[in-house]
Amino acid sequence: MDNIIKKKNREKFNIYIFLSTFARSLIEVFIGTILYKAGYELKEVMFYYLMVNVFSVLLVYPCILLLKKHCYKIMIFLEIISFFMLQVLLNSVRINSIFLIIIAFLFALYRRIYWMSRRFYNLEVIEKENVAKDYSIISILNQIALLLSGYIGAIMLEFVDIKILTVLSTLLFLISSIFMFQIEETKNDNVKLELKVTFKNLLNPEMITYGCFELLNVIKFLIPLYLVIHVSNTYTIIGIVNLIVNLATIIFTYIYGRIINKEKNYLKLSIVIVLMIYILKINTSGGLLMLVSFLEGLGVKMYEQSVQKVFLVISKKHDYYNSIFLYEFVQNVFRTICMLVIFFFIRDLKMMIYFTLVLMAIPLVVKNKVNNE
Repeated sequence: MDNIIKKKNREKFNIYIFLSTFARSLIEVFIGTILYKAGYELKEVMFYYLMVNVFSVLLVYPCILLLKKHCYKIMIFLEIISFFMLQVLLNSVRINSIFLIIIAFLFALYRRIYWMSRRFYNLEVIEKENVAKDYSIISILNQIALLLSGYIGAIMLEFVDIKILTVLSTLLFLISSIFMFQIEETKNDNVKLELKVTFKNLLNPEMITYGCFELLNVIKFLIPLYLVIHVSNTYTIIGIVNLIVNLATIIFTYIYGRIINKEKNYLKLSIVIVLMIYILKINTSGGLLMLVSFLEGLGVKMYEQSVQKVFLVISKKHDYYNSIFLYEFVQNVFRTICMLVIFFFIRDLKMMIYFTLVLMAIPLVVKNKVNNE
């Protein structure tokens, strides 16, 4: 009977992964562009994203405490409400700083709860003896959702209406949550958050490497803006480029599992490849841009797989709650530092991307415990 329940939990979780990823990605990648097209200056759009990361840092600890004290299903109600309110506000953009702060807070809140809950349920439904198989299925479902959603979202923004898109996104997100509510969960209230021990690890080489990897999220926020401002003033260009990137990611996920030597780590090589790809991406157009975007999917997946080994070294030092706290705190601190420099000192979009790439290159000169062959 237990095996039947575990199987049903995995099936429900897989449906949740696909639907929630699809729902979020229908509009998430376009938020910066929506603000820019609505009349915000580039600096103001950067202020929005800076506040997203500042709020994300501030929300990590209270979210961890609440999720630890209460069951995850209760917190998901708060996640749904913040997601819904964000969608409502995106339908009627106001040009003022208060509006940016409000949507930045809502975005940060729903994202923190979403990812903490998702990682928790990863542990709940994935069997130790089938980790590789279960993670592979989750990864494939995630990538298929990303492959479809970005392009569909772009088409709807371009040719339909944002109201229809936000209604669809919210509806699918709600449906996905129904499957999450059906999953049984276990709790361990005896685990303590060891903040002193956790903070001692903040400047470890592995944490620096991981934090620099998370700057990919800054790049993924800046690139759509670059495409709209410098390549083609349409949502469609973002959708097409994302479609190509995610298709390549799916292909490389298969290739990596089949032919790459899993005993080795290609961290430094993958960083160099990713840096070169993004430099080319912001200096090309037309068919060459599409080719570079395909290579981006290959390079980023290689980078992601390599960093996972670094994260395993980190996670072995802590229990779930403390490792997630460290994970969430570091990624958002690195993004916040990057965005603070961009907001206060950099005005040109290309230079913002170049600066972020320089920070991402730091692990090339940092030694960590993962073999960098």
